[in-house]
Amino acid sequence: MDGMSSLTLLNHISVAIFGAAACCRAVAPSAARGAPSPVFVAALGVALPRSSALSLGLARAVEKARREQPLRAEAHANGTLTASQDSKTLAGASQIAAAEGAALPGIAGAPPPPSGIAQLLPSRALLSLHVLPGWCREDGTEPRTSSLRARGFARLARRPFDEEEVVAQPADPIEWACTHTWSAWFLYAIVIWAVGTMVTFVFASLFYWNRVPKYDNRASLNPEETFLSGHFGCLSDSPTCLMAFLCPAVRWADTVHMAGLLSFWCAFWILAVCYLPSLAFFVLWGLFPLVPLVTARQQLRGKLGLPAGNETWVSDCCFASFCSCCLIAQEARVVNEAYIVGHTAMPISGGRAD
Repeated sequence: MDGMSSLTLLNHISVAIFGAAACCRAVAPSAARGAPSPVFVAALGVALPRSSALSLGLARAVEKARREQPLRAEAHANGTLTASQDSKTLAGASQIAAAEGAALPGIAGAPPPPSGIAQLLPSRALLSLHVLPGWCREDGTEPRTSSLRARGFARLARRPFDEEEVVAQPADPIEWACTHTWSAWFLYAIVIWAVGTMVTFVFASLFYWNRVPKYDNRASLNPEETFLSGHFGCLSDSPTCLMAFLCPAVRWADTVHMAGLLSFWCAFWILAVCYLPSLAFFVLWGLFPLVPLVTARQQLRGKLGLPAGNETWVSDCCFASFCSCCLIAQEARVVNEAYIVGHTAMPISGGRAD
């Protein structure tokens, strides 16, 4: 994988570890803490889009790595051909659709060559394959029509102890041309995003009308408050951790709304829409949500009286790329604490103030 893919995979792994630690802390028995809030239980249903995106991304990375491995073509005397990679069959009983030259010995009904006599495959051959993506069905057997152009096959040689099978090793790299791959990924991304956004929107509506007060956005946050919790100190706050992991758009929207940067629903839809291209293009995961996250963080630094500028842009981008959930949770804790200090007379929980 390239550098961006490695960074993306690292982001997913860190998010998974972060969410697992937060969930374990939330459900762990403690004498000082009661049962988990119903908000935690409702938020668990929103974890499906993130896990689905991770599964699709990993499957795509595995498929890409598998395509780069050498391919072995096995021609059979009954006129069929099987191609396999890494001991896993990718095509079964596929017919040669077009080939340059005369009919191959042992192919298309021609008699097999005598034992010990090697024959040559044509210089170019177009094979019709049925790729089996593992993420389409539970048994991983849904075929997807693709095409494979093989060039420069070496000599056909009969396998020992097997008179009906001949093996050909390609001398040159294989040209792989999958059809409808990107359109299928776009369809998967749109469906996953639509379902996930609808579920998240319902949860965001309940959260907004029951837990988000009307903040006085005209007042500035307390400049004395700083990011004292650290990059990963947010694990001590289970509700914030779970919200940032399971519903990052809801948690981030509440934070920027409390800070007076954007309205709740404007921030929610900005981050929700950014996840659509992130699901469609796995290698660019984190690049699209990175823009609003880092921009809002820079504005938040100014509100809190913290250093801002070119140096902090680099550090904020690295932090958001490595673990965006940690960034969202940290900002939520700091803004909430600063709001309590600066607005002790304002309600901070218990419903909206009309």
